[in-house]
Amino acid sequence: MLLVTPAEVLTMGRLQHENSTDAHFTKYRLSKFVTCAIRPDPNMGGSPCLNPFMISDQCTCMVRDGILSDNADRKHCVVREAQKNELLPDFLVEGKPNKKILTDFFVVRVNDTAPKKHQRMFTHADFPRENRQTHPQKRDDIKKYLACLTAPCRPFSRS
Repeated sequence: MLLVTPAEVLTMGRLQHENSTDAHFTKYRLSKFVTCAIRPDPNMGGSPCLNPFMISDQCTCMVRDGILSDNADRKHCVVREAQKNELLPDFLVEGKPNKKILTDFFVVRVNDTAPKKHQRMFTHADFPRENRQTHPQKRDDIKKYLACLTAPCRPFSRS
């Protein structure tokens, strides 16, 4: 399924570059510009569905530097031909040099929802600290602790 057309990729890349800023602490230029496509969702009976996208930094730079051409291809972004005394990089698609690149390679899907059920990453944090003179760790302590992670058990306790 084609997510966006090559013309949309070029427009999104141009807009992302124009709306980028060097406000990041590294002074690396970044963009928070997001494109939203509203299309019918066949899984929801044809009701409208919001799809937020961004274009990869690589594609944004290729648009900025004029590497991608405006073309009539309906599925691929096309790398323009190099002019005299100009060197353009080769682009590998599936391990082979190619001038045509599917738009799907440049599309970055933006997460537009929160999880329905929150899952905690850490179920407990009661593993005894090392190098405590009052409670020195034993070899079996880590084994007991890891067993608690895979099976429900009571909090770690010294025996």
